[in-house]
Amino acid sequence: MTEDKTVQHVKRIVHQFRNSHASFIIDHHHGIGYSIMEKDDIDEAANVLAMAFTQQNEMYKCRGITFDDYVEIASHECRISAEEKLSIVARDTETNQIVGVAAGYSYTKAIQAFDANNAENKHMEAIEPIMDCMLQLYEKVEQMPSFNPHKTVIMDDLACVQGVKYAGKAIGFICGGLIRAVSARNGYSYLLTVAINPVMQRRAHAIGYKLIHSINFDEYTYKGQKVFHELLDQGYYRAQIFIYYLNEESNRLGSSSQAKL
Repeated sequence: MTEDKTVQHVKRIVHQFRNSHASFIIDHHHGIGYSIMEKDDIDEAANVLAMAFTQQNEMYKCRGITFDDYVEIASHECRISAEEKLSIVARDTETNQIVGVAAGYSYTKAIQAFDANNAENKHMEAIEPIMDCMLQLYEKVEQMPSFNPHKTVIMDDLACVQGVKYAGKAIGFICGGLIRAVSARNGYSYLLTVAINPVMQRRAHAIGYKLIHSINFDEYTYKGQKVFHELLDQGYYRAQIFIYYLNEESNRLGSSSQAKL
């Protein structure tokens, strides 16, 4: 598929899902089924998230965080997101294996989970700067005049299995789009997400997200140390938090106030 055709394909699937009020949809063209995360999905989904974050996420890699370090955090987050019915899993229709996960949480639940993870992992110094960086981004969101925590969802985790079989199937795009759809279906107005990969930052702009705030890695310090400085050599310059307006009223409120802080 060309990029334009891929975008149209993603939009068509997301539109069908949003209007159907079903809990699943199948991308027959690519042989991938998408469904709202259930309790039975949690363990496998957490493993996919932990594998992806520790092998593909440069922020986690530069801090030396391992699969065993992160899998319990991922499990805790998946349990919360499954309870709220705001997360999506993608399964290969041939093998039934999970090949993509997008975990969403209401803002209030996300902050509770963040605080719990922070308390439980104080002994794990490697992850502390990541938590601190995320907290600083969330604090900027809370300064927005139109911010309403009870109407806001955070898409905190998005991961896909790597490999030739799944390349070019837009699994991540569709998972993210379905999070937007299920959030809107449940009456939420705003969706937040954080990106550190410059490619994903550009794509966020392209599909309608608006930038709220950036933290530059060459300026960020934790306990007096520039802990993310090595990311600069890999082309990662900043962490950015974006907002997506899920309905016309929230978009109007966002446009009438200062979107970027």
